[in-house]
Amino acid sequence: MILYYAVGGGLGHLTRARSVIETIDLKEEGVIFLSACDAVTDFRVIGKCRSILLPKGLAFEPDKYRQFLLSTISKYAITELYIDTFPAGIVGEWCDFPWPKPIPIIHVARRLKWDVYQRSLSGDPPRFEQSYFVEPLAQAQRVMLERYSNALTPMFTLQDPCDWKSTLSLRESRILKKRPWLIIHSGSDAEILRLYEYANRHLVQDGGSSSLALVSPRLPAVLAGLVDHMNYYPATDLIQYTDRIYTGCGFNLLRQLVAFPGLHFTIPFPRKFDDQALREQSYHELRQQTLSAYDTVTDVE
Repeated sequence: MILYYAVGGGLGHLTRARSVIETIDLKEEGVIFLSACDAVTDFRVIGKCRSILLPKGLAFEPDKYRQFLLSTISKYAITELYIDTFPAGIVGEWCDFPWPKPIPIIHVARRLKWDVYQRSLSGDPPRFEQSYFVEPLAQAQRVMLERYSNALTPMFTLQDPCDWKSTLSLRESRILKKRPWLIIHSGSDAEILRLYEYANRHLVQDGGSSSLALVSPRLPAVLAGLVDHMNYYPATDLIQYTDRIYTGCGFNLLRQLVAFPGLHFTIPFPRKFDDQALREQSYHELRQQTLSAYDTVTDVE
């Protein structure tokens, strides 16, 4: 069995994991996700993969954390390990890890605030058979992975699962028939509210000619009656029904929306290890280049 260690605060780690599995062409039935995100039990997210929800509180008990990881590796006869984003774990749980026997370890590297992250490390990270860079890394992060990886893929382009589809309910179809502006976010209520206020300000300026729909696992109580809500996954299925989108600056949505032909407004939210402001800047530069290239090809045709 393959253990895909996607431990982080949100849904994005699992979304990226499914895309990695698709891109590398792993068999989902042979993969177990280990995550702290409740969505790890949602079949829309994990597909045919199995899942383990990380027990709460282990980050504060390093010995118990390591024992849990050791028992998981043994119980499920893990023969290969994928570690998402954090090369030594989110709190350094993989540093100097007492491996019961050697297994291939693959790292999927996303850009980190490296100066902040390395303060959580005490000891050496695992030795990686392969490291895939899914976005440009800070120099210090890249140097570290060059040191601890047998092989590197510096520009690893992800593909989303071709069968990653859900079925629209009658209610959702009615909402989308109005071509609402979409707010897409799986973060906190406070962040969802900020995106709503941003979108609603534009809506008022536009004379209320459209409506707002929130695509999120939940609807904050304060927004009840103010927006239509859809707990739909994957949200990118819905972009064909809108001309305007509001999101944070997480890795997955910015990757998936770079060629969206409508208007895309973003807010970089604060994260301990993720520099969303830097990603936002890079994204809008790339998006402008992508859409300009598309317009050029269209003109030629």
